[in-house]
Amino acid sequence: MRTGVTFQGEKMSNQRKRLVYLLLLYFSGSAVFMYFSLWYFDNPDTFQYLSIAQKYASGNFNLAINGYWSPLFSWLLVLPLKSGVGGLVSIKILQCFLGAIALTGFEKLCYRTGLNESFIWILLLCLLPFGISYAQLNATPDLLFVCVLIYLFLNLSQGSWQNGNKYAIISGILGALLFFTKSFGFPYFLALFVVAVWIRHKKYHASFSWRPHFISLGIFFVLCSFWIVPLSLKYDTLTISKVPAFNLSKEVASTPGQIVELPILTEGLIPPPDSLSYSAWENPGEAVTLTALHPLSVNSDRSFYKQVLKRNILSIYYSDFKRKAGFVFVLIFIMFNVLFGWRELWRNSMVKFLLISALILYGGYSLVLVHTRYVWMCTWIMLLISAWMLQRIQENRKMKQIVPLVLVLLSLVAVKEPLKELFFTQKTNIPYFWYWKVATHPVETLQVMYHEDKARRLFVRKLQNEEFMHSRIASLRPNTPSRSDYCSSLFVSSFLDMHFFGRLSNTKSYEEQMQQLRSNQIDYLFVWNREVWSQGEAGGMIPVLDDEEAGVKVYRVKEL
Repeated sequence: MRTGVTFQGEKMSNQRKRLVYLLLLYFSGSAVFMYFSLWYFDNPDTFQYLSIAQKYASGNFNLAINGYWSPLFSWLLVLPLKSGVGGLVSIKILQCFLGAIALTGFEKLCYRTGLNESFIWILLLCLLPFGISYAQLNATPDLLFVCVLIYLFLNLSQGSWQNGNKYAIISGILGALLFFTKSFGFPYFLALFVVAVWIRHKKYHASFSWRPHFISLGIFFVLCSFWIVPLSLKYDTLTISKVPAFNLSKEVASTPGQIVELPILTEGLIPPPDSLSYSAWENPGEAVTLTALHPLSVNSDRSFYKQVLKRNILSIYYSDFKRKAGFVFVLIFIMFNVLFGWRELWRNSMVKFLLISALILYGGYSLVLVHTRYVWMCTWIMLLISAWMLQRIQENRKMKQIVPLVLVLLSLVAVKEPLKELFFTQKTNIPYFWYWKVATHPVETLQVMYHEDKARRLFVRKLQNEEFMHSRIASLRPNTPSRSDYCSSLFVSSFLDMHFFGRLSNTKSYEEQMQQLRSNQIDYLFVWNREVWSQGEAGGMIPVLDDEEAGVKVYRVKEL
C-alpha cells in the first residue's frame, strides 16, 4: 500500500515538474516574441472587442450590447482597462495567460486520454508554437474559446459526472462561458452534452438519472439568458446572435475560388454606429444592406448554398489536411485500424468523445463559414489522438521501429504552420532562403518582419504630437484586396479617439471622392501601404504628413 502511495506521489510530482517546465518554456517564448510583436495586430475584429470593452469600462452598457461580438473577451479586458493598462497591451497580456491556461488544461487531457510520460512531453512541446502563435499574433476570442472548450472536455468526460451535482453545475457554467465567448458555443455545447451523456451510458450501462441533466442544462440556459434577453430587447426579436445571418447573406458568403471582400469594405464611407465606436465594423450587418439566403425554400439560393458548403469543406481540407497534420493523422488512423480494427479505437471513451467533438466542430462551421482560427482546436485533437494511436501501435513489435519515424514526421508537419506564422507572420509559401535567415540570424529576421508594426506605433506618437486627436478619418482603398489598411486605420483610432469612416474608392474621380469626403465631414485621408492618392495629387493635394517607415501618407481634407 505504501509503495502504491509513493508511486502515485512520484507520478504527481513528475507531472507538476513537467507542467512547471512547460509553462517556463511557454512564457519565455511568449516574452521573446512579444518583444518583437507587441504592436502586431492584423485583424479588424480585435479593435471591435476593444471598443466594446471600453464601453463596458466607462459604464455605457446599452452601447456595449452587440449581437455580432460575443461579450466574454471584452469583459475580461475591462479590469486591465480600468487599471490604466493600454487596450492593445491588455489584449496581448490576456492572450498570453489564456495560452498558459489552455496548455495546462491540455496536459490534463493527455492524462485523461491515457498517454504515457514520453508521449505527453513530445505532444506538449509540439503545441508550444501553437500556444505562442495564437497568444501573440491572433488577438481574437479563438484562444479563449479553446481554453473553455478544453476544460469542458475534461468536465464532460469525468466518469462521476452523472453521480454528483458538482460536475453538473460546472458543465452548465462552462457551457455558458463557451456561448459568451463565441455564439457557436451555444449549439456546440448542447451537441457535446448529448454526446457525453450517450458515451457515458453506452460505456457503463448506468441507469438514466434526470437530475444532473436538468441541473446542468438549467444552469446553462439561465446563464445564457443573461445575454440573450438584452440582445432580444435591443433587436426586438428573439436573438442568440446576429453572426449566422450576417455570414449567410449573399454578399458575405463565399464560394470556391471567389475572393470576397465584405460589403463594409467596398461600399464607400460608412459612419460608425455611435459616438464611442471606432468604425462601422462594430455593427457590420446594420451598416450595409444584406440579402438573406433561404436555401430551404428558394431553388437559386439552394444552388448557391451548395457552393458555399463546398467552399467551406475545401477550406477545411486546405487548412488542416493538405500536407498538414490532418493528413498524417489520416495515415495513422488507417494504420491503426488495419492493425487493431476500429472497435479498439472506440473502446477509449476519451478518444471517442474527442473524435466526435472534432467532427461536430468541423460540421457546424462548414454550414456557415470556415476560417482556420475557428477550427484550429481540431488540429490539437488530431495530434492528441494520433499520439494515442502511435502509443498503441508501438506495442506491436513489428511496428515498433516505425513509430518514432511517424512521430517525427507528425511533429515536423504540425509545428511548421505556427513557426512560419511566428517568424514570417504568414502561412503561405515562404522562399527557402528565408528559412536559412531564421536559422542563422533569428533576431534580425524578427526585427525585419515586425519592423513595420513598431513604425506604425511611432507614427501614432507623431500624430499625438501633431494634435490629430478626435478627428474623423478615412483611408484610400488599396489596389490589392487586403484588409491591412483598414486594420492600420483602426490601430490609429484606438490610440487617438478617432472615428474611422472606412475606405474611399480609388476608382472614382477626384470630384466624386471629394464630395464623399466632405459629405461625411472627414478631417484626414490616410493612404497606407506606400501607395499614392493619385487622383488627389493630380488635383493639387499634397500630404501634410508622409511617414516612409510606417508606409503612410496623410492628406488634410477638412479645410478644403
